[in-house]
Amino acid sequence: MKIILSEYDISRMPDELREELIQFIFKKEHNSGNFYDIPAEGIDMDYVDLDPLPNEEFFPKEELTEAFKKSKKSKKVIGISDGQAKKLISNLSDKSISTLEKFTTGDPVSIDNLVGEGKPYKDFVDLKRSFVGPVNRRLRTVTGDRTSVLFLKVQEDNGSRYITVKNITAAALESVL
Repeated sequence: MKIILSEYDISRMPDELREELIQFIFKKEHNSGNFYDIPAEGIDMDYVDLDPLPNEEFFPKEELTEAFKKSKKSKKVIGISDGQAKKLISNLSDKSISTLEKFTTGDPVSIDNLVGEGKPYKDFVDLKRSFVGPVNRRLRTVTGDRTSVLFLKVQEDNGSRYITVKNITAAALESVL
């Protein structure tokens, strides 16, 4: 069995577990025995005694966190063409399509108009789970861009929250719907 740990995984470990793992990996002799009867002779490895090194010096949390942030691709709001809009709606539910119709004007759509009693979605979580998530997944399939999203959340100073799309997307949706 192989276990792969990224820098991010290691940075999220509790300090005690991380220290034990480092000790286990770099310790010359393990008490665990040789599980697969693979002879250890002939393997030329340098072992490091980590006892004098504190945890933070070996795996500084700040560096690991920054490395993870840099390696993680950020999502970007994109505009779509008429053809992409047609492909996008071809595999969406009727409820999602009727919600997308609200974005054809190019104006931001108030979240208050989408969630609540008597509205298409019962709460913000339902909106994200039932509309935003599926539409963005379909968008990524259509565009082939795994970092693309269709919606941008906007919050005004007075606390009102809106969702909007790019103008080119609004025009494409309007022509298709």
